[in-house]
Amino acid sequence: MNDLIQSSFDYAALPVETALTARAAAERIKLRLKRTVEDIIEIGRELTAVKNDLPHGKFLPWIAAEFEMSDQTAQNFMNVCARFGSQIPNYLEFKPTVLYALSAPSTPDEVVEKALEKAESGEKVTVADVKDWKAELAAEKQRTEEFRQESNERRKKVRELEEQIDLLKNQPAPEPEKVYVAPADYESLKKTERDLRSDLAELKQQQRELVQQQVVAKLKERESELAELDRKVQRAESLLSGLQTQIDRYSMQQRELKVHLDTIETARTAMALLAANLEGFGEVIDHDHELRQWHALADMLRHGAAAIEHFIGDSKPALSVIRGGAA
Repeated sequence: MNDLIQSSFDYAALPVETALTARAAAERIKLRLKRTVEDIIEIGRELTAVKNDLPHGKFLPWIAAEFEMSDQTAQNFMNVCARFGSQIPNYLEFKPTVLYALSAPSTPDEVVEKALEKAESGEKVTVADVKDWKAELAAEKQRTEEFRQESNERRKKVRELEEQIDLLKNQPAPEPEKVYVAPADYESLKKTERDLRSDLAELKQQQRELVQQQVVAKLKERESELAELDRKVQRAESLLSGLQTQIDRYSMQQRELKVHLDTIETARTAMALLAANLEGFGEVIDHDHELRQWHALADMLRHGAAAIEHFIGDSKPALSVIRGGAA
């Protein structure tokens, strides 16, 4: 409880269990502030958990007191955790600023998927790349929306022209007089009908051309998708080959480690047996011969320890002394 009171953040104002949880999270987060991909995700998870647990209005004072961290910085960590969780493979590396840009609420999923694909293929992803991809996607959506609106306007105009033609067709003919005389507006109506039919035919032709353009564009998109799938398969095969090589190397290291551990265990067993025997031995009887043998054994053990220290890099033994002692 004294540790909680001594902190610049007032943990004493919190329930004991909540204060202990927040304090432990603070220590873990401080160790992870080197900001690797895994650390950023884990920091975001810790911050989210503490924010949900702390009373309202206590989170910002807590991060300011413990880490001198701003609300935006904490939000960046939590956004990365919420967006990616454990989805980023360990072998991919992103700078923190790139992670923050990708996990921003304004970043579409298509941009995130593209960034992951680039990273998997070994390409470097920057904040500028993320901004450019977002701008390209926004522009593409704008063009699609404009095309949709244009198509709707053309369809609307076609319907209006068809309705006008139907009205003209259904208009009752003027009653004939004793001497047939064409209505004064007959020729103008005929001309209007011809013009409307011409406009309708032109609009329908434009509509067919737009539909054809859409079909061609979709076919090209599919060709691009197939090519992209082939590239992904090649990258996956290359990655699998690299992983297999790495697995083989780890297997060899595991076998070497087992040999080392077996050697250590054998030596430890021999030393334990020696210690047990020494406890049961009586006094030295033959001072000239037996003591010389015991001293020789002690020298061998000391030189053996020196050889081990040399092997693990701590020191370099005097090999001439070891050979002289063994002799």
